[in-house]
Amino acid sequence: MSEGYPKYRELSNGAALYVLESASCFTEYQLVGSKAYEVHTIEVKTLPERNLFMDLLHNEGERWHLLTAEEFNHKLALLEKDRRRIGGHQQ
Repeated sequence: MSEGYPKYRELSNGAALYVLESASCFTEYQLVGSKAYEVHTIEVKTLPERNLFMDLLHNEGERWHLLTAEEFNHKLALLEKDRRRIGGHQQ
C-alpha cells in the first residue's frame, strides 16, 4: 500500500468522511442529525488517535470505503450543499 498523502475514507454507514492529510494529521467531517455536520482536525498525538489513524490508513476491519480524491470531493460538495456546518474543532 502506498503511504502517499492525502488519502480519503468514508465510514461504511456514510456518517463521516475522512482526509488523512499526513502521517500526523487527519480531518473528519462528521454528520450530525439530518441537517448538519461538524469538522474535526486531529493532530495525531495520543495512542487512541494513533490507533484510529492506523485503522483508517489500513482499513482495519473494512469499516471504511476507500475513496479517490474525485469521489471524496463530490461527497464533500454534496455535504456542504445539503447541510449546515456547526461546531467542530481543531486539536
